[in-house]
Amino acid sequence: GRLRTLADQVQRGDSGASTAATALIIDVAKWRQAGQLDDGATLGAVQLLQQVPGVVVAGSATATPTTAAQVVPSGPVKAKPGKDKKND
Repeated sequence: GRLRTLADQVQRGDSGASTAATALIIDVAKWRQAGQLDDGATLGAVQLLQQVPGVVVAGSATATPTTAAQVVPSGPVKAKPGKDKKND
């Protein structure tokens, strides 16, 4: 599944691992909010996934399930074209 694929990416040093881990953290938070995971499972998953190089979760290693979805990418964020222009 996704965790095995992510583990393989991390082992190979694949730069896409941080993107995959970030997406999985967001899904874990959604699953928690939907009642599919309890607090312990959510916390354990987030703590494991945030160890992937390039992934930063807002808050500390003991982030609560409600903050687990607040993922901060660890690289430059590119603005989308036209998003910073004002309509005069």
